[in-house]
Amino acid sequence: MYRAVAICLALLLPLPGLTIPLQENSVVATEFDFIRAKDPDAFHCLGYTGTERREMPDRRRETVFAARFLDGTEVGSWVHPEIGDQSAAEEHARRLTGPLCKLPTFMRRSLNHIVVYEGDLPAFAEDRGRFFIAYSDNMTTRLSDNDPAEMVFVHSTLDIPLAESREWRAAQQADNAFVTVYAAEHRDQEDMAESALFAWAVLRHPRSLPG
Repeated sequence: MYRAVAICLALLLPLPGLTIPLQENSVVATEFDFIRAKDPDAFHCLGYTGTERREMPDRRRETVFAARFLDGTEVGSWVHPEIGDQSAAEEHARRLTGPLCKLPTFMRRSLNHIVVYEGDLPAFAEDRGRFFIAYSDNMTTRLSDNDPAEMVFVHSTLDIPLAESREWRAAQQADNAFVTVYAAEHRDQEDMAESALFAWAVLRHPRSLPG
């Protein structure tokens, strides 16, 4: 795992000669896909494990699934009861299983679980707890824009310990360049995530990026 993380960190270094941001931000403001629907995936199965009390602010029991992948990794999906019955909960769990199977193995190993709520709020990560929170209507929008894999790419898997590491801070200070305006405006929270997506695209789909 640490070897893979080290390689990823090396890829995060800005492109030579970059002096101004390439884009406003990585996902919303761009029309190209960092992670494509046709990319190879490692999905194996999604298994229902029951209803349990989990760390979600509600007295009702969440519907719990476990997504298993061909590389031996497993990520839980905790679906809030307001989503509906088991069938509705499974549908929402499956919607995020697709993006998960396209992540690098070491990211899935770091990701503990995903929480799904009803609503249209923006998704966000809890980096210290290693989980990701998504909302049903927002997921629909992200899916229509082919953006769900990008949503879960970095924050809950790489921010700790890499975003606060001495090596990353030194790299930021050395070049003082940012791949997006969003990364420049939120360098402590977003520079790692924004840079990692572009680094992944350079590695996997270099022709999809603007010249």
